[in-house]
Amino acid sequence: MPFSGRNTHPGQAKGSARKRVRRFKKRASELQQKYLNENFAQHRQDEVKVEIVINGLEEFTGSSDWRSAFSSTVHVHDWAAKYFGGTKVNTLDYLRINADLNKVSFEREALSDLLSLGYKLEELEVEFDDEKMAGWGVCTWYKDHPSYHDEELRERWKGGTPEFFSFLVAMFKTEHAGDQKFTLYSMQMASAAILGMPVQVLLHKTLVFRRVVLSLPVSNYANMAA
Repeated sequence: MPFSGRNTHPGQAKGSARKRVRRFKKRASELQQKYLNENFAQHRQDEVKVEIVINGLEEFTGSSDWRSAFSSTVHVHDWAAKYFGGTKVNTLDYLRINADLNKVSFEREALSDLLSLGYKLEELEVEFDDEKMAGWGVCTWYKDHPSYHDEELRERWKGGTPEFFSFLVAMFKTEHAGDQKFTLYSMQMASAAILGMPVQVLLHKTLVFRRVVLSLPVSNYANMAA
């Protein structure tokens, strides 16, 4: 039978499920590109070479790449599928797209997630994407500092530990301005706590990461020893 120009199989039919999926994914891709172009926090982070290390990760996952700490996929709500191209998404893609939607860097999104999962911050070197703090230059975080043990601070924040204060009132050795204090926590965390919502670690949006060293959660070490 000669070729008539008609659809050769059901998948080519106008309005077919296959074509609907393709159109849906195309629209999601266009949305992703739009938000990526508008994510100036990522543009600023991309100006700086960042090194992220997780001590002991290779023994646990078989890879020294910090990205291997994440699960392979994540499920998103149906209403969010239009941004991701589906409800089951590669975890790293999810973090990157979510960062663009929130206009923060992928690195901020990923590190916040790791800290929420129990990974411990050991070293931190940053710059600040803020007109006032930009003049500080390269800033190195003090993991421990006398101010984190201040009795008045502990009295004001009942149950607060030096580790908690090392984030809340973090001290930095700066390149151009001596020692300076600036919280590592985002105000979004305080807002969530006030509203009674679940609180996860969210790092401050102005941080531009240069070097980050984490250690595995205690539970991971226990699993490795078992």
